[in-house]
Order: sequence, then structure tokens, then C-alpha cells
Amino acid sequence: MAEPNLLCDTKGMDRKKWLECRMHGPKGDLEYTVGGSDVSTIFGLNPWMTPLELWNIKKGLMQPTDPPNPGQLEMGHLLEPIAAHFYGKRTGNKIIEDTGLYQHASISYALANFDFKFEERSAAGKKGILECSAIRSQLKRLGLTLYEVRELIL
Repeated sequence: MAEPNLLCDTKGMDRKKWLECRMHGPKGDLEYTVGGSDVSTIFGLNPWMTPLELWNIKKGLMQPTDPPNPGQLEMGHLLEPIAAHFYGKRTGNKIIEDTGLYQHASISYALANFDFKFEERSAAGKKGILECSAIRSQLKRLGLTLYEVRELIL
């Protein structure tokens, strides 16, 4: 499998610039992109946007609206390093911050930001991607957020 292309480093980027980079690439030369955040919408699982709305946004026929849950999104983003810390503590794996915006090696519209990367503590030292996500559950009625951490071995 070919390595993805590193398009830019997003560290320190304000949200508006980051969203522009994700929408059209850092040079603005991509007509449209599809990222991990779009997948739930494409499959009809996003409660805040329909697949048709996403299509219209990607084709420039509609402007994206502000999310109805900005506080939740901010909290989820702030909790990612905490979830990664405890994942590393539980597994012994080395957690690596990664603020790059990547493009698939052969599918130019496929972009991704990773929450973190990790390296296994085993002798093999396999490397992978660590995705930290807040998930809704019965805890929502208690005002709590449960964090799920998934790993993908590269």
C-alpha cells in the first residue's frame, strides 16, 4: 500500500482555515473532498445533515451551516488527548501527536486528519492510527460522555 501524501500541518490553524483546507485542500485546488467526518452523512447516519445536503455542499450549491452542537464538538476535541493518554497508559503503546492533513495516494479527493498515531510496545513495534471518539449512550441522560478509542494497525 502506498503512503498517503502529507498536504500540510494543521497545528495552530484556526478552525476556518482548517475547514477550508479540508474542503478544497490547502492550495484550494481540489474541487471537492471526502473526509472521515463525511462518511456518516454519506451512509445516512448523521442526525444533523442528509446525504443530499452534503452533496449540495460538495458541489458548491449550498453553504455548510454551523453545527447545532458546537459545545459537544469542542468538548469532544478537548477530550481526545485525555482519551489517548489513558489508551497509552492501558496498553503501554507510545502515543504520537499527528497534526497533518493527508491525501490518499491514488484517490485525490480522499483526505484525512488522524487524532493520533501510536507505536506498539511489542518487539514488532507495529504502527497504527488512533481514533478517539465520543459516543452517545444511556450515559447521555446523566450528562456524561463515554469515550471510545479505536486503533488501526498500519
